Amino acid sequence: MQQTRPLALVTGASAGLGAEFARQLAAEGHDVMLLARRLDRLETLAADLRARHGITAIPLKVDLAQMAARAEVAPVEVVVAAAAAPDAVAAARPKKRWWAFGGRG
Repeated sequence: MQQTRPLALVTGASAGLGAEFARQLAAEGHDVMLLARRLDRLETLAADLRARHGITAIPLKVDLAQMAARAEVAPVEVVVAAAAAPDAVAAARPKKRWWAFGGRG
């Protein structure tokens, strides 16, 4: 059976708290799905996290304010919402823990 790492979804990951949470979660061995509006910054961060920690990092350009419905992507272990309303975070149904902060990513 293939061993999988826990997946963390981090909004606002292009800068600030979101980027820092992504770094810390990757260092703990989580794969990370990085969401924000600035794809260039997400791609740079994803490449750095892959190189440093050997994890899977998926950058996705998303404007959460425009997101009407939750997309079924993968089982999510951790959600860090550095740029999302609490309702958007709850919709992802994280298994263990989540944080929500105001701001824009």
